[in-house]
Amino acid sequence: MSQPNRKIAALPPLPKQEHDDALELPGSGHSDETVIADPAELAAAAAVMEPAKPKGKNKDKGSPKEAPKKAKAPKLPWRQRIGVSAFVTYIVLGTIFLVSGGLGWYALNTLYTNKLQDIWAITFLELEEQGNQLLKRVGTHWDDHSEPTKSALTDGKFGREALLLVRSANAFQTMRGDFPSDISAKSFQLKNTAPTARWNVWQYAGKTYLAVRVDENWSEGRFGEKFPRGDYFVLLPLDVAKWFDHSLLADSERNTFYLLTREGRLVFSNHADVTSGNYMNRPLIQKFINSPVRQGQVDFDGEDGPSYGFFFEVPDTNLLMFSETSKRVALAPVRAITRNYALTILFVLLGVALAIQVPISNFVVAPLRELVQMADDVGDGNFDVSARRLGLGELTVLSQSFVGMAKNLVTRDKKIQGLLVVEQEKHRLKEELALAQSIQDNFLMDSVLPVASGIEVAAQYTPCTECAGDWYGYFYDEATNQTVCALADVSGHGAASAMFTAIIASAFEDMRMVCQQKGELFPLEEFSDRLNRLIRRLGKGKMHATMVAARFQRNNNILSVINAGHPFPILLPPAEDGRKGVPLAGSSDALGLGDEIKHFVNEVEFLPGMSLFMYTDGLIEGRADKKLYTERRINKAVKLQPGQNINQMVIRVYEDWRKFLADSPPTDDVCLLAMRATS
Repeated sequence: MSQPNRKIAALPPLPKQEHDDALELPGSGHSDETVIADPAELAAAAAVMEPAKPKGKNKDKGSPKEAPKKAKAPKLPWRQRIGVSAFVTYIVLGTIFLVSGGLGWYALNTLYTNKLQDIWAITFLELEEQGNQLLKRVGTHWDDHSEPTKSALTDGKFGREALLLVRSANAFQTMRGDFPSDISAKSFQLKNTAPTARWNVWQYAGKTYLAVRVDENWSEGRFGEKFPRGDYFVLLPLDVAKWFDHSLLADSERNTFYLLTREGRLVFSNHADVTSGNYMNRPLIQKFINSPVRQGQVDFDGEDGPSYGFFFEVPDTNLLMFSETSKRVALAPVRAITRNYALTILFVLLGVALAIQVPISNFVVAPLRELVQMADDVGDGNFDVSARRLGLGELTVLSQSFVGMAKNLVTRDKKIQGLLVVEQEKHRLKEELALAQSIQDNFLMDSVLPVASGIEVAAQYTPCTECAGDWYGYFYDEATNQTVCALADVSGHGAASAMFTAIIASAFEDMRMVCQQKGELFPLEEFSDRLNRLIRRLGKGKMHATMVAARFQRNNNILSVINAGHPFPILLPPAEDGRKGVPLAGSSDALGLGDEIKHFVNEVEFLPGMSLFMYTDGLIEGRADKKLYTERRINKAVKLQPGQNINQMVIRVYEDWRKFLADSPPTDDVCLLAMRATS
């Protein structure tokens, strides 16, 4: 798979005014205020200069010098913002946290694993025991009602059981019982009159019966009269709920249990959410339908989150038993232990923090703060400083050395300040620009997509200045089997545009993470709406952007493309096809121009070998002599040759564009992004 190619073309130097514009980051414009030098730099400069001599004997040593106006303090790096006490506390607490957290994780993970094993074993054994008990009770119920009683033979009363004669493959004739004289197998939700098991549970008119196949001899012995030769079914009324343990009925909060017939009738459930109208929609039922085994246990995503499911076919019957246990409920004791352990660790860390802070604050932090205050006074131009609080060892020596240094700087600060103002401003601007460029580089991807994505991707990125307003990104989600590529162009270029590319990149990454966590497709329209709101709010109506995003679903080879005011991407057929590329026309509104935008999404079939080429408008803005790099020339350069990969095609377009520019500098940032479906 091709590696995304990122190159920054060598551009001619800009005029001085253009450099100044490019270096002005938000909130960091030039200031007329005096910049105070770092004390260490002042000391180094003072060491090489000749000390000044006081004039006259009556020099007022104690008269304070008028301090110059204090400059706005720049933001300190993280090492200067963290105090010594905080650093020591972090190290100690971090060590305690790592050790206790590691041991706790090991113990809790072991407990978690054992708990899962117990849940699997206990729940399945309970279900199997319920099945065996159910089979035993069915046999007992049959034995209790199958033999003729003395009163039945003498009085002609045969109880509530019914007797059905099998007339055909799909019909019965009622010989005894409260049923229509002719009744079909479909009335019992049966495909035919052939029995599926030794003991069969049938339902009719809201009542449940035990159906057992018998012959005319059994029927004559049971009812004391002669019956036609043939196959019969005797139906005994059942009350299935009485056959289950009370604990099973009362434990619906932890376990959801339900009993079905193989013909698809709900016989019994201990949970009100399981009804005859919705039980087929339950994930466990779907797992069972796709499973070839007669009993088993599975993981699945239930209505209450991750769950464990168990199913068991009761032998010699047409009954299926199902049990569902929510992972959240089953592991509640483990979570409670974890919460209590975390609270204990928290209290321990608070106690250790207090024990560390007291001595460090008195003997280290307080002297250091005084030293910092002296440094601030020297920075303000007040060199009449003295150390009042002495710390341990080197802190005392450092304080005294600093006081001596401050006295030697009384007559030299003006000369040093004049030298350092220019140098410090240059250094600050250089660092800020380098940092901004480094941060923006991190937003651009250089990794390849996995083979499983079915997509090759290649990119070419050429900023016009140190910081650019173009951005691209892509990712592949294995769970949803989707690949998403996006390309954006913020108005203008430089630091201000670069800040908005950071906003776009952050929004893209946030939405990617949310979609992967939920297992959903990347929402192209929602992503456009979110960017529109961010740019509209943060840009105050002064900034806008265009964007094109493509989502490929490998399971159906559908490519969905949304265009927000961006140049039309080009859809290319396979290299062997020989046809020209076709622009995907149709565009939504640009981002940031209004409170709401209209969406336009193209959906096309994206078969193996097909490619999509996307670019920013810097590619077609031309050169200094007003000649444009036309879309016709793009279509000619973008055409894939047999045997070429997608990266070679992007490089060919870029090199053709550079050749077209000749010696003219680009007037805008340029970004190329291409994706191709693999076989």
